[in-house]
Amino acid sequence: MNQLQLTKPWAEFKVELDVLINDGKALRNMPTDTAEAVNEMEVAIDVWDEHVKQWLQNSFNISRNTYLIAFHNAGANNFNIPNQNMSRDQQLVLLKGRIQTRMDTLFFLGRILSVSDAVVRPETVNFEERSNMTIKQKKEFILNKLYELYDDLRYPLVDILQGNAVVLKRSGEAGEIATMLEDAGYIDQTAYLGGAVNVRLTAEGAQLIEERLEAVTENYNDIPSTYAEMAAKIEEVKEELRRTNMGHEILYNELQELKELYVTLNKKSWGQLLKGKLFDVALGKLVDNATIAFVYEAITDHKLKLLS
Repeated sequence: MNQLQLTKPWAEFKVELDVLINDGKALRNMPTDTAEAVNEMEVAIDVWDEHVKQWLQNSFNISRNTYLIAFHNAGANNFNIPNQNMSRDQQLVLLKGRIQTRMDTLFFLGRILSVSDAVVRPETVNFEERSNMTIKQKKEFILNKLYELYDDLRYPLVDILQGNAVVLKRSGEAGEIATMLEDAGYIDQTAYLGGAVNVRLTAEGAQLIEERLEAVTENYNDIPSTYAEMAAKIEEVKEELRRTNMGHEILYNELQELKELYVTLNKKSWGQLLKGKLFDVALGKLVDNATIAFVYEAITDHKLKLLS
């Protein structure tokens, strides 16, 4: 397996990254009141550039890695053109633009790496499991990672998946999954030539994850039903869904499985499983949110906050 990985702890890498960004800020704010001062800034930026490149080479098990290449290419248009006479102000604009682009790239790389489990915390990753994810699992995984990155930036979806050892089965899969999530209202995306897709979680997507996380703390021990009572409740719910034509075969199958598991799981685990399965149905837009809420409340006597 040729998986890119850090050669140092993530906490150590992050401290070093922050120092380099702060050093870049200091360079950007150097005095530039004379042509000599601007030239000194250019030399200092060149030294900083080389130091960052060396650091990126040494921080990973693959020296010529994607993060080094991204940094090298950042701000490539902001370098001086040999034998071209420029004023001090023109040179200063190029230099400040170059260092700012480099710093922005470092910040962005840090954000991507923060959610790249296979790169920064490989000991926590089940690589076989990640390589065999279903489309539904990939959709949920993407939403969870984008929730960790929830801000105004759009992030390259393929980089997030590769950094987590999630295997795409074919070339267009990432874009198709992004479109499915966008159509559901959970992300927005920007597509580029060549199939690259940058994505960002919407407020609706963030709400979906927040309500999903609340399932962990919800108390299900107050569900009073015996197995016979719960089995009857589930059958009543299925019958009502069929009568009103509000259900879906996948939902019926999930409810049947839940009925059978009621005698083998404790109430907390069973309630969390119920909410998780309903979350998956909601994620796939197989039925509307009102139906999901009806099913959950009819079975548990709890109000459902998910997508409310």
